[in-house]
Amino acid sequence: MQRVIYRRNDTLGTRRVFSPGDILILLFLFLAAMNIVSKSTYCFFFAFLLCLVTRKKIYLARKIVPVFFFTVSLLIFWPGAKSSLTRMLAAFTYPICFFVGNNLLMKHETRENRERAFAALILCLAAGTWIHMMLNAQMSVGEDIGRNTKDFWTGELRSATGQAGLGILTIGLSAAVLFSDLRLRYKLLAAGALTAVMWYNLTLAGRTLLVMLLIAAVVAFCYRLIAKKNGKLSLLLGVIILLAAVMLLYSANTFGVRDLVEESNLYQRLFAEQEAEMLESGRLDRKLQYLKYLLEYPVGGGHIRRAVGGYAHDLYLDTYDEAGIFAFLSICVISLQSVAGLAALLKQKRCTFFTRLLALCVLACLHMEFWIEPILAGLDWMIAMLCAINGAMVCLTEQESLQ
Repeated sequence: MQRVIYRRNDTLGTRRVFSPGDILILLFLFLAAMNIVSKSTYCFFFAFLLCLVTRKKIYLARKIVPVFFFTVSLLIFWPGAKSSLTRMLAAFTYPICFFVGNNLLMKHETRENRERAFAALILCLAAGTWIHMMLNAQMSVGEDIGRNTKDFWTGELRSATGQAGLGILTIGLSAAVLFSDLRLRYKLLAAGALTAVMWYNLTLAGRTLLVMLLIAAVVAFCYRLIAKKNGKLSLLLGVIILLAAVMLLYSANTFGVRDLVEESNLYQRLFAEQEAEMLESGRLDRKLQYLKYLLEYPVGGGHIRRAVGGYAHDLYLDTYDEAGIFAFLSICVISLQSVAGLAALLKQKRCTFFTRLLALCVLACLHMEFWIEPILAGLDWMIAMLCAINGAMVCLTEQESLQ
């Protein structure tokens, strides 16, 4: 459901899928995802301004309302939003991203072109975070600084959790590409990007990325089996051959890959005696402790975090604690919109298999991350990217007149 709030009298006059304005918008989204010189907020604003001045029609979707409420709640109740001008402006990136994602697709009159724009949007966001991750990775080469490595833009140590988060979109995108019908060259690129992420994770020693990759692969594999009538046997054989090849290369220590793995921080963390109990992290206990304090601190301020001694590692509980019940309700609605939009998209057989698989894998990775990390404290850019994807999905699921 869209409402036109501004219209120009001129015409586009081109049949290209992406106009120069589109390319510039995608470029600034890419730079924002890369956090170029630590100015991602300003890049999101530039993308928004370009969207305003390059569109013949400007659309405002009703589903942007909870995103506005989320921003307002942060500005009123979250002390972190008032800590600096940059942080205050960052709170506006959520409705901005929804608006840009929505209007980036709305200009296109055919479903095919909207799906291309949707894929380009996710590709730019994933590529930006991947490049930032690789820039950070090269900062750690030759240095023995443990799991927490330096950020390329600031030169400061950044937590392994924050570093690993930069690979989440790449995992979702790569899983979708590898199980799609795209050409081999695209699958090789996806495999290369994924390999680079997992190589850097040997230093970060993040269990989250390993689990995320496994789940994303299983989700993509199962969805392909369900959605595709043909090629099931070849898919099973391909997966078996790939796994056998990986095991053979590892056991033979080809190119020294086994030595690289077994000497890494990740291997030590997984198999060292003091880390033998991998699943015993105490995070579930922390979440339960948070629940006990919900009625005592309904207006945010971080009181529960100080009372229990740390974050809940949960977007929803941490948001409740930091910004109060109104921000909590808003982010819950945003997440439910995302899930509902995905469900509607998966039912739309007019959309290509790759578009549906891409949305499924990327959103699955984002939502899994929301349940296990303190997003608002350092990975808030993920919320902005979810909003951009939500805005784009509106165009794929609520427009009945597409050709």
